Amino acid sequence: MSALPLDPDVAAQRVPAPPPLPLHPRPVRRPATATDTSEPAPTAEATPSPPTTAAVELADPDRWFGAIALAVVEVLAGGRAAQQLVRWVTPEIYGAVARRAGLRVRLHGRPARPAHGRVLSARATITESGAVEVCAVIHDGRRVRAVAGRLELFRDRWRVIELQVG
Repeated sequence: MSALPLDPDVAAQRVPAPPPLPLHPRPVRRPATATDTSEPAPTAEATPSPPTTAAVELADPDRWFGAIALAVVEVLAGGRAAQQLVRWVTPEIYGAVARRAGLRVRLHGRPARPAHGRVLSARATITESGAVEVCAVIHDGRRVRAVAGRLELFRDRWRVIELQVG
């Protein structure tokens, strides 16, 4: 995985987050040695079966939200189609972003050359309920914007349930 494109001054201040814990930790087993004859070798019956539902590896929420926030800002600037957000946001958020982007296009027209933004920083905090509150700082090519949101699990992936663009 590549790192987020960060400003060198900001990158020096960022402390890396600890690695995420696995969803279904496997038991640690002691390897059998030739001198260890006190216990019989484990059989198939003694081995615990894996969980019936496969453990899903979730994307890092701050990196994931940084990418979604960048996509939302590009939609609002007219450089990306709103349809690309459908899978990642609730229908209410999609409708609001699509209306706002449509209004911008009607008032100002489509940009001749869409500016490509970049994520300056993104931070995530897990709440007691299991949701994740996130914020990101995005440079959209003309100005710096703040984007805040809330993520929840939906069908084994993150989904934006609240969004505020500044």
